[in-house]
Amino acid sequence: MLLPREWLQRMKLRFILRGALTITGGMFLGVTIFALMYPAQFVQGLSWVTISIPSTPPPPVIMAARGDLPKGVVGLRLWVQDRGSSYEPAWASGFLLAVEDGRVIGLTAAHSLFQNDPNRSLDRIGLAVNGQSDFVFDAETYVGLPGVPFNGQDLSVDCVLLQANHVDPAFILQADERGMPQPGERIILFSGLRDEQWNAWPWQGTVLSADTKAVMLLMDPGIWNPAGMSGSPVISQYTGKVVGMTIAAGLRRMRWVIGVNPIGSLVQRAQSAHEFPKISDFQR
Repeated sequence: MLLPREWLQRMKLRFILRGALTITGGMFLGVTIFALMYPAQFVQGLSWVTISIPSTPPPPVIMAARGDLPKGVVGLRLWVQDRGSSYEPAWASGFLLAVEDGRVIGLTAAHSLFQNDPNRSLDRIGLAVNGQSDFVFDAETYVGLPGVPFNGQDLSVDCVLLQANHVDPAFILQADERGMPQPGERIILFSGLRDEQWNAWPWQGTVLSADTKAVMLLMDPGIWNPAGMSGSPVISQYTGKVVGMTIAAGLRRMRWVIGVNPIGSLVQRAQSAHEFPKISDFQR
């Protein structure tokens, strides 16, 4: 038989253990959900959790011309038609971009299409305003060979370029001639899964670092879940032009850090494309 003091001590220990297990279980569940949502980014996500947020760079001097931000919807939702199936909306995004030779291309992230199967058999790929069934464009052809899901620090490999014909000019974005933003610059991410009820959009942030292979952004508080943003355009608040495409997400002490494929790499890939395979014929 337990004495009152022994009973209280045992109950206190049991409460502490139960609380510790609950907290640990919650952390494990959170990490597991993150791993399922972002399988390609999970390893980096673990390392990001243990790193403190660096000091945000000061606002830079930008020599490019100042421009207006785009009006209306510019981030679009990805739709995919697997071989022998009907079109289905994907939990991913994309956008339209004008390149220097006058062409317009569609862009999305490679991992949104090929994460689980590098030889996925597709018939068509489309982009539409979220919540609408009419496509902004419906692609049957790649521009160049599709990229691959990133595995490491080089985010420039993670992209798919699509041939876009006869599209509404209202959806076409312009590339920032600098090729990437500058550290300390303010940006806006326009998710393709934007909804009228999600009043936190668009999502603003600050550039932490930038090079030809990856741009890292520290986002403002306010979004608890960036799932589905892969492929979304990131736009400079100064120039009003696209500085990159959203690829990866990770947490640093409860602040989201977004990894971006720089626009210069995407434009260069489009301009150097010599192959234009049909989506339905492509195999790696």
